[in-house]
This record gives sequence, structure tokens and C-alpha cells, in this order.
Amino acid sequence: VMSGALTLSVPGDLIFGGPSGVTFAVEPQRVGGEIGPPQVSTKTTDGALAGAVVERNDAPWFLSKGWVLRLNPDHAWDLELEAESLHLDLSGLNFGRLVLIGDGSLTLGRPLSGQNQIVVRGDISISVPESAAVEVVGSAQVPEGWIQDGDTQLKVGVSPLWHVVVEEGTATFLDR
Repeated sequence: VMSGALTLSVPGDLIFGGPSGVTFAVEPQRVGGEIGPPQVSTKTTDGALAGAVVERNDAPWFLSKGWVLRLNPDHAWDLELEAESLHLDLSGLNFGRLVLIGDGSLTLGRPLSGQNQIVVRGDISISVPESAAVEVVGSAQVPEGWIQDGDTQLKVGVSPLWHVVVEEGTATFLDR
């Protein structure tokens, strides 16, 4: 399994558009707006990909509401995603660390490996499978039946565990 680290910052909407046949793809949404097209830079070191995606300001004729991100599900990912509005269904992806900066929604599947940390900086609604184990530290609203111990909430489920740290804002969890 190839690994990759991707940092993406868009001043508009970010939507996860599903799997990619290549390592990753970022494309403008097909809705008009004020956001420039993505500019991608990548580097591979020892078989691991590191990528950064930022807004291009030199293409004023090709503006959209935000970007669509596609990731190869056969890779293990470390992601830092920043947007005004995040709409991400990452249920089929394997990642070790996910940093979300902005408001929106996240859908998770069952963790595929042992290291699964999510850092939240914003107001995020997180949907988790009923069988998933989750530990949350920080400001969170959780469904009935979760165990609360001080600033930590725990949902008992099948290992491995999602570790969620809410640094800013609030994470609202939904069982599905």
C-alpha cells in the first residue's frame, strides 16, 4: 500500500467526489463562483507522496464555487483539508491522520488500520457506522448510549478505534 500526505486549502467548498484511478485528483466544481482553479504541487520521497493544493489566482476566467477531491482508495492517506464548507464521505478510505479545518460534514467507515486520528477545527457533523469504536476529546455532542468521562466521550464498538480531538468548534456525532 502506497502512502500519501496531502494538504489542501480552498476558500470555498470542498466535496469528496469518490475514488480516483490515479493517486489523487482535484478539480473545480461545475458551479460558478469566485474560487480559482486548483494548483497542485507534489513530491515523492522514499515511495511516499507529499502533495499540496492551493488556489490559482491567475485564471480569472475559470472560477467555481469550490473543488472536488478524489483519492485512490488503495493508498494510506494523511490529510489536512481546509475549506469554508467541507462535505466529505471518506468511508472507503484508509488514513492515519485527518485534520479538518472548516465547517461541514464527514462520513466515516470502519477504521482500516490501528492509527486513526482526526483533528477537528470547526463545526463538523460526523456520521459513524453503528459498529465503529470512537473516542472523542473536546467539545462534542454524541448520541445517547455513549460513555462520558470528563472531557472524553467513548462509543464502544469494533476495534480499531477512531481517535477524534476537537481543538476548535464542536463535533456532532451521528450513528448510522
